[in-house]
Amino acid sequence: MAQHLARLVFSDDELNQLERADDKRRAFLNGWTRKEAYIKALGAGVTEPLRHFSVSLGERAEILATSAGGGSVSDWTLVELVPWIGDSYQKSDHYPCTCCVRMPKRRILSRISSAVFVHRKGLPFSLCASTYARIASRS
Repeated sequence: MAQHLARLVFSDDELNQLERADDKRRAFLNGWTRKEAYIKALGAGVTEPLRHFSVSLGERAEILATSAGGGSVSDWTLVELVPWIGDSYQKSDHYPCTCCVRMPKRRILSRISSAVFVHRKGLPFSLCASTYARIASRS
């Protein structure tokens, strides 16, 4: 099922990354949550054609190509977050968590480390720029 969905929403570059990935499940989840974070940060939601931009599927979270109106790749930052599961922060290969903001990486990393992100119900989730801004403003 993930392969069928990937063909519908992943760009050609992402499909090539998925094909080469050792852990295809992890690569798919990375791609899905990173794409979700980007379209939420754009404010476009699912109206944004998902095949029109590319993200990395490997360990390092990056936007590789933006969609029309998305500006330059260097305008965006994707950050993988370690979710709060149970009573502690736990890195998990099963629950990727990505935040995307329209801000260069050097400006966001110091702020994002102080925010708390809670993982709910065992499902992958993403945070958009507006959610990040509300959380960061409280820290």
